[in-house]
Amino acid sequence: MTHIIVSDAGPLISCYRAGLLHLFRSLYGEIVVPPVVRSEIKEVFDPEWMQVRAPRLGIAIQRSLDPGEAQAILLALECRQEMMETLLLIDDLAGQRAAEFFGLKITGSLGVLLAAKRAGLLPVVAPAIARLTEAGAYFHDSIIRDALDLAGEST
Repeated sequence: MTHIIVSDAGPLISCYRAGLLHLFRSLYGEIVVPPVVRSEIKEVFDPEWMQVRAPRLGIAIQRSLDPGEAQAILLALECRQEMMETLLLIDDLAGQRAAEFFGLKITGSLGVLLAAKRAGLLPVVAPAIARLTEAGAYFHDSIIRDALDLAGEST
């Protein structure tokens, strides 16, 4: 089965600003983004190594989602329908809930950090989480505690 990683703009921009974008490429190789997401991230950095693919599904997604989140969810659903093992990278809570409603496998920026630690790309995640928050990413304290617990770094 083919594996595909679809991403919303949030995790990519946060990790770019924190100097952690290289983790995406090391962990996942190529990432697929819908056109709206490419436009959003292109304002921040050049995503030359990302594949752009427009979703063709015409189903309605929650109106509370921004266009990038909605398109990323639609694209992930479409890839899954094509028998691809799909992982959606999304940080926004409403977007995560919508993706879970559709049964999509998801992770966010903190999940990427945990995967990087498991892969030996990061010795510890706590400093990387600090860099993300300093770069403007917001995570509820309980989510950070959970991530640190999963990383074996709880205090």
